[in-house]
Amino acid sequence: MISGTVCCSYWFVVKHKGKVVRVSREAQEAASIFHARSKGADATFKANFWRDWRDRLPPALRDSKLGAFTFVDKRKTKAKSDTKTKKPQTRCTARVNGITMRTTACAMERPGLFVGRGKNPQRGRYKRRVHPEQVTINVVGAPAPRPPSGHSWAAVVHDAESAWLARWKDPVTGRVKYVYPASGMNDEEKFDRARRLGESMAKVRRTTKRMLRSPDAKTAQTGLALCLLDVLAIRIGGDTRPSVVLEISTKARTTSSHALHC
Repeated sequence: MISGTVCCSYWFVVKHKGKVVRVSREAQEAASIFHARSKGADATFKANFWRDWRDRLPPALRDSKLGAFTFVDKRKTKAKSDTKTKKPQTRCTARVNGITMRTTACAMERPGLFVGRGKNPQRGRYKRRVHPEQVTINVVGAPAPRPPSGHSWAAVVHDAESAWLARWKDPVTGRVKYVYPASGMNDEEKFDRARRLGESMAKVRRTTKRMLRSPDAKTAQTGLALCLLDVLAIRIGGDTRPSVVLEISTKARTTSSHALHC
């Protein structure tokens, strides 16, 4: 789907004050997603969607209000037998150190509305489509995969020290997302690894104490994160901006360090 194409699909109609209006395909796609999820949406969700959606509307409509628009989905409800039909799953693999491994993802995320956790202040933001021109590929000792016809990759790097295969920036949060080789471990293998780690915990704790006393700030912070994980059994989590962390109901090992000002 090419963003910006002026077209109104027959099955989804956008109306402004009761009159059908023609909008870009991207604006129509965003409206259809909002229409499907608008039930129960709060004021913040709607305000964030309107802020992103209005920029994709014709200039003559941008000074209006979200409440002036109505949406009509003309598609008929599919029969139950059709909805139960499962499509064959596509599996993507990568060859790492001579071993073929499945990857953590096989396709880009579809356009949608950001939800987040709890009362995330960015809920309702429109997550636009990510194109190949925004994706960086990491490949070593082999040619890069071909991008879709008519497109090109943002860059192709050859970083043998990194495990990631592809990366791009999230359209809403701005955080970099990655595709990695999947671990491939089943539950039994994970428990076996945990047992082996348990046998070395005394050594791990001695190392953690040395890291906490390190004059290097990064090393000391890593030691603090390990200490929290060990003593409080807090799950592993990604670092998040402090302004957003305080609005999210769940905390993880590294996000808690901001929220608690450790």
